[in-house]
Amino acid sequence: MADLSTLARAAKRVTMDDIYVSLDALKDQQAEESRRTNQRIDNVSQRVDNLGTRIDSLGTRMDTMMQMLFDISKQLIELSKQKNQ
Repeated sequence: MADLSTLARAAKRVTMDDIYVSLDALKDQQAEESRRTNQRIDNVSQRVDNLGTRIDSLGTRMDTMMQMLFDISKQLIELSKQKNQ
């Protein structure tokens, strides 16, 4: 029959082994969650970059349109001046 100290050591060993196995499982789970989170961040970053490119493109188009409207208004003013002379 095993004495009490041997049983206590065995129980302690099983408990420590369980703790290490659980810690390893938690580390693996944390690594997987971290990988997924980083992937989501990368996806969002790419979308933001694409939106920035689109916004820049729209800004350029608006600048062009504003310049065209300005040129048209100058031409209209010139035509109006010519008619009044």
